[in-house]
Amino acid sequence: MKIHSLLTFLCFLFFFPVFSQEKVHVEDSYRVEELNRLGYEIRLTDPEQSISYAEKGLDLAKKLKNKKGTGEAHRVMGIGYSYLGQNTKAISNYLISLSHFKEAGHLEGQAKVYNNIGNLYLDID
Repeated sequence: MKIHSLLTFLCFLFFFPVFSQEKVHVEDSYRVEELNRLGYEIRLTDPEQSISYAEKGLDLAKKLKNKKGTGEAHRVMGIGYSYLGQNTKAISNYLISLSHFKEAGHLEGQAKVYNNIGNLYLDID
């Protein structure tokens, strides 16, 4: 009986931290998505705040090595800069975003970035 209890305790001790770390990672990934979503939603009314949310999402996505989150953060930053008329910063962020989406194999993200680039050039003309 003592051996069974000891084995149960050891299994719990070794596996619990792994589950705990996975839960934190998932929650952080959701936080990245939420920050990027908030940044995108506020782009029309407050582009500076949009960029701020995206920068926070970018910092967290980089820590997590989350390519999709990093790509989306740069895309949202590009949109914010575009609304501020800072086209050079916008295109720079779009191209960085595109690179991250390509690395992640995220076709929808790539399509969104190409659309953003097209809209930027349309506005410039």
